[in-house]
Amino acid sequence: MSSRASSLSWRLFRDRLLPAVFHRRDKGVGMTRAGLGLCLVALSVLACSGGPGSSTPLQASSSNALPHQAETDDTARSATAQATVDVAARPRRPPSVSAGGAAPVASQSSIGGNAAAVSGNSGAVADGGTPDSAAPNPTSRSDVAADAGSSAQATPAAPSDFRWNCPADAPAEQKVPVGEVTLNVACQGSGPIALLLHGWPEYHGTWSKLAPPLVKLGYRVIMPDQRGYNTSDKPDGVDAYGIDHLVGDILGLLDQIGKTERVLLVAHDWGGLLAWVVAHRNPERLRALVVMGAPHPDTWNRPEVDPVQAMAANNYVPLITAEGGESVIDLADVEIGPHVTSAELDGYHKAWNQSGAKVAMNNWYRANAYPENRLPTGITVDTKTLLFWGAQDNYCTSSQLSYIPNFVSDLTVQTYPDVDHWIQLQKTDDIIMRIDAFDASR
Repeated sequence: MSSRASSLSWRLFRDRLLPAVFHRRDKGVGMTRAGLGLCLVALSVLACSGGPGSSTPLQASSSNALPHQAETDDTARSATAQATVDVAARPRRPPSVSAGGAAPVASQSSIGGNAAAVSGNSGAVADGGTPDSAAPNPTSRSDVAADAGSSAQATPAAPSDFRWNCPADAPAEQKVPVGEVTLNVACQGSGPIALLLHGWPEYHGTWSKLAPPLVKLGYRVIMPDQRGYNTSDKPDGVDAYGIDHLVGDILGLLDQIGKTERVLLVAHDWGGLLAWVVAHRNPERLRALVVMGAPHPDTWNRPEVDPVQAMAANNYVPLITAEGGESVIDLADVEIGPHVTSAELDGYHKAWNQSGAKVAMNNWYRANAYPENRLPTGITVDTKTLLFWGAQDNYCTSSQLSYIPNFVSDLTVQTYPDVDHWIQLQKTDDIIMRIDAFDASR
């Protein structure tokens, strides 16, 4: 590497990568989960190049992004072909992103009508991915309802003894069979259903700040520990955590709640990635959708995403999915800790330390994101959607945010300039106020 090129590498490390690794907190400087991996990657690059001014050659990587390879099932495709529409045929506006970076997104906006990010080729997605096999027909909800939306969905579970007469003062937990697995489910309040889906590395307790005010607004709040988490079932094998199985769990839980009940679906992080797919495949089950700090599946590893942002957001994934990656989970309390009490943090530790939980939690990444990106593409959503986004989020980039309107026809975005990834733990009052106004029709 030439002296000039090596110097540029050093400046990239110093000026672009280090700021993504470390960020200020009220109680000092903390390292993000992305930062841990980024340190290793950046230091490896510098070691190869010999640091600033070195002439040691550096081997270039052949690619910065993983190809989209949506997991499909030929039988399910043929069975649902007549209930689907050609995603590319839907009129959508092209993404307004210049070569220089992402287009700005207003701090709050209501985006109506159709939006586009798919190519004109039949069934082709702009980034070359395979469209999801269960794209809904916006003019025929009855057809969509006939589509199970999941090649791995089990026979609906027999009605359980669980009763949804939930206490008002504190959540009660019970085990609920949802098909392939049994989930631990917390429930509080009475009224229309708000189904809350946590992400990685959380559990239902991540909603401890949001659930009580939702109950006061008149919601019955249902908070499952998802497959592999806390005391919910943890099936063996990576494949058991593929997106179709995860969607099947939620549909099974909705069946247990009531097949005619349309719910407000609220989700964070991996729960949000799952929620986008549920809203796409089974819109008839939802009244409205609220997503916090979760990229849309079609924005994962898109070539249009700024490569430095993408690296900062996703470099931790190889650490999580590697053998022994479960130790990374213990570092998460550095990020979650400042936003919760010590007793609440103990709840996370207890959930993480359940037998087999850490391996199962990381299997969500192994099955869907790395080393092969199996997240489905062509995930258009017509359900009314409210999206909360933290500008300081190290895992969800501004470029990803700028593309989401191309896939969601009725979208309201609320960004917080001073908030990181853990939105539900930091902006509870404002989130509750906006959900109250957003779902006024309940």
